[in-house]
Amino acid sequence: MIEQILQADRLLQVDQVDKARDSYQRVVDLDPGNAIAVVGLAQCALADGDDQKAHELAARALEIDPENDMARRMEARLSEILATRGETVERPDAAASASPREMRPVVTEDAPIADDALTAEDAATAEDAAVAQNTPTADTETAAVEVPVKPAPPPPSPPPPRAKEPVVQKSFLDRLMGR
Repeated sequence: MIEQILQADRLLQVDQVDKARDSYQRVVDLDPGNAIAVVGLAQCALADGDDQKAHELAARALEIDPENDMARRMEARLSEILATRGETVERPDAAASASPREMRPVVTEDAPIADDALTAEDAATAEDAAVAQNTPTADTETAAVEVPVKPAPPPPSPPPPRAKEPVVQKSFLDRLMGR
């Protein structure tokens, strides 16, 4: 069945939606509890422009496997889109419960978070990380601490140019004798 799902994925990538749908449907017919194939059917419905059917299939996949991240994201996004259009959306029970492995954004130093956007848990985590790194947070008093800064080492200088040795033509006999 895995091979059929992979083949259907490849067909969907090259816009052969009907063939992909047939492959996903065969897998679902053989194993109705296969959430991956149901998500594939939802992707086919999206490719056809049927957002309502895609949402129903994504919700069905999420009920089959509440930990399927693809089904969770697809159902959430489609319910948001449909609700924005004013269409009625019935969310599955699995969508309301938090996943055991809740997806959280990755924050780097290049993308700082505004303090008002932090939840209590995020603020505690940020404060713990700041304490571990010995850096002040917005809630802690800042003390002037001088940290010695080492200057960067100078870049390595390029090697001096080599002097070319004159090319000496050896006779055939010298080359043959290895001289």
